[in-house]
Amino acid sequence: MCVSGALLACVAGTAFSPSALAAAAAMPGAGGDAENVLTGTIDAVTVYRGQAQVARIIDVPGGVGLREVVVTNLPEAIISSSLYAESADGGGVEIRSVSYRVRPIGEDSRESVRAAEKAVRDAKDALEAAKSQEDYQKWQRAYLDKLENFVAPSAQAELKSGVLNAETLTKLTELVTSKRKAQTDEWEKLSLQIRDLSEALQLRERELAVLTASTSRTAREAVVFVNATKAGAKLRLSYLVSGANWMPSYNLRINDARADRAMLEYQASVQQMSGEDWGNVKLTLSTATPALVAMGPTLRPLKVALTAPSEKETALAMLKDKGYEQAKRELAAQLREVERARNATGNDQFFAFNSMSDGGRVGAGQIANGAATVSGKPDVSAGWAEDRDRPVLSLDTGLNQVADQSQLLDLISTAKVERKVRTSEPAVRQGDEGVSVTYRVTGRTSMPSRADQQLIQIAQMELPAQVVRTATPALTQFVYNQAHITNTSETVLLAGPSSSYIGGEFVGSGGVPTVAAGESFEAGFGIDSSLRTSKELVERTDSTQGGNRIIEFTYKLTVENFGKSPATVRVLDRLPGPKDADIKLTPVEFKPEVSEDKEYRETDYKKNILRWDLPVPAGATGMKGMGVEYRFRLEYDKQKVLTEGR
Repeated sequence: MCVSGALLACVAGTAFSPSALAAAAAMPGAGGDAENVLTGTIDAVTVYRGQAQVARIIDVPGGVGLREVVVTNLPEAIISSSLYAESADGGGVEIRSVSYRVRPIGEDSRESVRAAEKAVRDAKDALEAAKSQEDYQKWQRAYLDKLENFVAPSAQAELKSGVLNAETLTKLTELVTSKRKAQTDEWEKLSLQIRDLSEALQLRERELAVLTASTSRTAREAVVFVNATKAGAKLRLSYLVSGANWMPSYNLRINDARADRAMLEYQASVQQMSGEDWGNVKLTLSTATPALVAMGPTLRPLKVALTAPSEKETALAMLKDKGYEQAKRELAAQLREVERARNATGNDQFFAFNSMSDGGRVGAGQIANGAATVSGKPDVSAGWAEDRDRPVLSLDTGLNQVADQSQLLDLISTAKVERKVRTSEPAVRQGDEGVSVTYRVTGRTSMPSRADQQLIQIAQMELPAQVVRTATPALTQFVYNQAHITNTSETVLLAGPSSSYIGGEFVGSGGVPTVAAGESFEAGFGIDSSLRTSKELVERTDSTQGGNRIIEFTYKLTVENFGKSPATVRVLDRLPGPKDADIKLTPVEFKPEVSEDKEYRETDYKKNILRWDLPVPAGATGMKGMGVEYRFRLEYDKQKVLTEGR
């Protein structure tokens, strides 16, 4: 109990903080012997995209023989159909059955909720004690008022009678004055204290409300019937939980713009809102999809028939509204959505199917993202199933229906589809879809259940880098540091945001694409403030020849160096590329000539991208700035005008 001036400090000392999972405890009414009701220890966690697999180690109580072990305090976010038990010590226990149950309890079994409830109680007690002090102050103030009302009339009566005792009057006045001042100071301090305590109580109540917003007072338990073949056997209980996700992020560091090595820090930004704390666990991060279904989907026959054209036909409607390419992309996305739902819930599950003609979407997203389940099956009473006119289908049927629409688009479309010839493998893949990688975090780590993102380092590596100052005067006056980095490690880098540093100073944000071992990628390292660039049209001539118009353009590109050191700047510009043969482009002159780099000549040069690697001396500013001049000619029918070719 807090008293007097220590009230606020007492409440601050009981501030809620989520703690680890409750220790093993007997629960009345749990079923079985009390000593067989356990929580175990969370030993290992694998975080997937949207889910996590948790493994608990449980010491099987008792000696050899059959018994029922109840593993309690399972999290609310558990996917009950994923429960799996096995021996954790090489055959010390045989698993006879595993079942899941939800049992009402008198109070929330989570330690974090109990801590929050205690914090609320302490805050209420402290506020009540402060209000009691306030009541005492009110009584004291009323008493002083009465004392003042007694002293003044008594002094007047004694003064009239000529028997006034000045010393007594002085003492009474000083007493009342000092008490009044002390009481006023205490009243002011107590008012501020009550305000702070009220705010603290509101905060504790909000924290408790967040923890218990979507929960009831229930215990989620796994009941494992085992046969222990030896004393001291250990049991491993595994299950999937929703509310967990991770995304890659990076820190990229170079010492300066002349560096030939880059330090890459590969991190995982983990969201852990499963409702249970992971303390001192072996943590693994994976991009794989945990599939509860073992059998692949069944492909059903597709039959076609002739009918009169009708906009009500789904494939025809999509073709008309969206076009072939867009419709194919949307159907491919829907196919992946239903497939994720199938992998997460099993092929005997069902989902509410929204026909394509009603908007072109399959309502499986909620299941794929961890929809509510009843006995391990999706609760189709929510979301898409609210409209009872929409049929509820098996996920295999849903896959086939989307595939039917996609193949029908191929059959009825009149769009020309040309074979795409790939001359070379792309250097960098821009996405990580389909890339399945696993990272095991070194050592053990702890990760409480929290709403904010938590950073975990996956790896740190030093990679070869070629830093180039890049100027694009058609787009910006600034010159940027850009590094060509090669992934010489054996680690696949997944696409994610990055922060760049030069010499320890933050210079900007960017992103890293998906990069396999041995591949390279481009990384930005911010603006080089010592350099500036510009582009100017210095000459334009216009003439006609026969029925054609001939326009000749001369451009000048300039780079200025305000620094004290020389720099080589890669200057990029472009020629307008004719879309059709009715426009003739003729490069006339380049001073100096564009780069002879072999890779550039085979790629960007053929796309009319111009490149110069220009040495710029220190102090080359104004008229001394280094320049590039180039001239080209356009010739086309004089009866027509130029426009952007799309």
